[in-house]
This record gives sequence, structure tokens and C-alpha cells, in this order.
Amino acid sequence: MSDTPDLTRLAEHVGRLDVTTSRLDVTTRTLRGELSLLASRYTAVQGQVTDQGTFLLSLDGIAAKVADLDARVPPADEDAEPAGKVYKPVPAPRWHKLTDAERTEVTKRLDIWVRQVFQPVYGRLAEGLAGCWPEHVFCLDCLDVMAELWGVLYGRPTRTAGIVQAQAEFTTRVLPAFAELLRTETSSCGHQRRGPLPQRPGGARHA
Repeated sequence: MSDTPDLTRLAEHVGRLDVTTSRLDVTTRTLRGELSLLASRYTAVQGQVTDQGTFLLSLDGIAAKVADLDARVPPADEDAEPAGKVYKPVPAPRWHKLTDAERTEVTKRLDIWVRQVFQPVYGRLAEGLAGCWPEHVFCLDCLDVMAELWGVLYGRPTRTAGIVQAQAEFTTRVLPAFAELLRTETSSCGHQRRGPLPQRPGGARHA
């Protein structure tokens, strides 16, 4: 009978150990969950960094490509070309100063070019442009440059060998580089995807 208190204390100690072990199990599961969440976040951030790296790499050389393209396009001889037939680029939009109404008008013009030229002519290259592109000023800027380059190259009634070379440069190097930038910008932005903007009255400037 003298062993009973010791057995009782031992049982109480074992009970406390069971409680402690249960708490440790809960803590361990919680830590594992937090570590898993951190791992997921790290993977997501790593993916974003990789995407940004790809995005920045795709910028490399575009300025040189456009400059080379410009060198291939001879100045328009307005005396030799029929009046009003040579395309003249529009003034560059100052995106940081545009009012909502002005931005809407620019977006309408670019939407026409996207639907009438970019998507039907350039096929898979245009598929990477998500429907949320009007929400991205960067996309608006890229599309504005693309549309104006296209107008300069194809908005002439005649063309020389230099123009043909410039068109080849635009199609095989410049436009694919811009298309990749557009795909990267709109592929994981989180905007609600939507289709192209509805048809608007009026003809396309680049038709």
C-alpha cells in the first residue's frame, strides 16, 4: 500500500506528459502548415521574379531593332507619292497626362487596330494578348508603337526593296518582341478576363 502515492504521482505525471505531447502535436501541425504556406509564397514570388527577369530580357534589343527598322525605311517623297496616301504617325500620347476621355479615345483607336490588324493578321502572336489589355498603360503604349510602325510600313501605295526589308524586320523581329511583352504583362495580372472591346462606329485609321 505504501507504493500507492508513488503510482498516483506517476499516473499524474504521465497524464501531464500526454497533454504536453498533444499540445506539441498541435504546435507541430501548425508549424508545418505555416511552413507549407511560406513555401507556397516563396514559389509564387520566385515565379514572379522569373517572369520579371524574362520580361526585362525581352526588352533587350528592341530599341536597336526599331532603330534598324527606321534606317531601312526611306523618307517619304511626298512629291512622288499621291496626295494623302502616305501614312503620317499620330502624336505620341502622353499617358501620364491624359484625361479619362482622352485615354478612352486612344484605346478605341488601338482596339480597332487590334481587332482589324493584329489579331487576324498575326495569329498566334496575338493570342497572348489578354482581354484586359485596356487596363494596362504599358500595353496601350506598346500597341500604339506597334500600330504606328505598321501604319508607316504598310500605309504607302508603293514600296521599295528597303520597305520590303523593313516589313520583314518588323514581322520577324520587332512585332514578336512586342507580342512577348504584351503576353507577359497580361498573363498573370489578376484582372478579370474579358473579351475584346465592343465594336465601335467609325473606320480604322490603319484600314
